[in-house]
Amino acid sequence: MIWGWLRTRAAGRGNPPLPVLSRGAVSTSGLSPTDVLGSLLWSGLAGLILTRVVWGEWWRLPQAGTTLLVALRLLWRDPERRAAPRPVRALAWVGAIWPLLLQAPATPVLTVGLGLAGTLVTFWALWRLGRAFGIAPARRGRIVTGGPYQWVRHPMYAGELLAFLGVVGDAPTLRNLLVGAGVVGLTLARIRAEERLLQDDPDYRAYQARVRWRLVPGVW
Repeated sequence: MIWGWLRTRAAGRGNPPLPVLSRGAVSTSGLSPTDVLGSLLWSGLAGLILTRVVWGEWWRLPQAGTTLLVALRLLWRDPERRAAPRPVRALAWVGAIWPLLLQAPATPVLTVGLGLAGTLVTFWALWRLGRAFGIAPARRGRIVTGGPYQWVRHPMYAGELLAFLGVVGDAPTLRNLLVGAGVVGLTLARIRAEERLLQDDPDYRAYQARVRWRLVPGVW
């Protein structure tokens, strides 16, 4: 129903209708149903986080802003020039949703410090990506090289991992250790898949040669 409404609105404003996906097809331009559902999910998460902010957890405000920006970027972004295979797209969405399984600590200490720092890095990277952002990897427009991307090739993941480290450090339960290990493994797999997808782009190869480090300068 939502997808049909979006198509009608686009056509009613004089724009070409949004593409209809056949069963099992992957959209390479415009919105896809997955984008719309993902935007709704992240909008809901932003609302929940803002509720926590109202109840006194002020340090979550940047997290709410970042989550809301993700929701908006999923709806307003550049079309895909080259989409990733379905298994890679599925991997990306699992990797994005998996951290929701982390158990919040009862007494946040590292969560506040590392969480704030990591979330601000993530927001900065997301802002610089602009309309090139997507949950699943794809070639969209130009290669972004400014802001935090001048030091590491995947600053958004670096910020997320820093924030997750704070949660696990404050609440090192078996559940969080297992979820945290999954977050690290999925993030590394996503990085490999994204770079493999962009490897045939001469602009990206030049960027790789100029910025050697993926996550942590001087380490990896």
